[in-house]
Amino acid sequence: MVAEFQIRAWQGDARHVQVLVHSSPAGDIRKPLTVACNPQQLEAARAVFRPGWYVGSDIEGELARMGRGLAELLLPRPVYALLLSSLQSLAPGEMLRLRLCLDAALVDLPWEFLYRPDVEEAAAMTGFLLFDHRISLVREAPAFERGPAPAQAPAELAGRQRILYAGARWFDEGGVRDQWGVQTEYQKLAESLARVSDFLEFEFLPMEEDIEGALSKPAVIFHYSGHTDVDKNAGYLVRDVRLAQGQTQAVGKLYSFELAN
Repeated sequence: MVAEFQIRAWQGDARHVQVLVHSSPAGDIRKPLTVACNPQQLEAARAVFRPGWYVGSDIEGELARMGRGLAELLLPRPVYALLLSSLQSLAPGEMLRLRLCLDAALVDLPWEFLYRPDVEEAAAMTGFLLFDHRISLVREAPAFERGPAPAQAPAELAGRQRILYAGARWFDEGGVRDQWGVQTEYQKLAESLARVSDFLEFEFLPMEEDIEGALSKPAVIFHYSGHTDVDKNAGYLVRDVRLAQGQTQAVGKLYSFELAN
């Protein structure tokens, strides 16, 4: 079961944000709270998605500081207290969906890096809100419009349906290394899906092999495990990593526009 914690926020003016809690398992805050904001801080947070955003050794600490600033905007003390109460009210196995209903000035900020106000900055990795497995985050209000009728499944998908799992691997003098644990992840997923194996064809393919050929056949799910990055404003999946001149580098790239084809 999933409970909802709905936050509504908008920028009242250049230096203030209005925040309220529309609904939650622990109550609501219907009178908007006025929170001071720094326009430069907002612009710096938006830059996290740009190539070359940060060069340095303390990227985790930098992200934690940014997330703490974002939490000051969206999770002022009354909102955060209500969030904690909502988490405490969850039954075992229940989840909390943090739904952000934001205006255009705020919606594109990296809220996925929200940082818990009650965690010391030194504990960088433990303070990110989404590290709590009970919490998920979505943007926009729920849509209740009737969707299109389901399409007829192609004849080749009748019976067992295909999941293609592609994993990126490392190559060096010692041979192939599973640096990112893609094989382990595949095995765990296969074990989890074993009870429905009569309905699924779960296929593993190393990314350095003929991924284009594999994707030319219908697959209901394409699952990639490895590393993604941006090059010249285009996102790509790393195919494999090779050792060259004492350094590892991604020599194979599958760009998003190629994957779309």
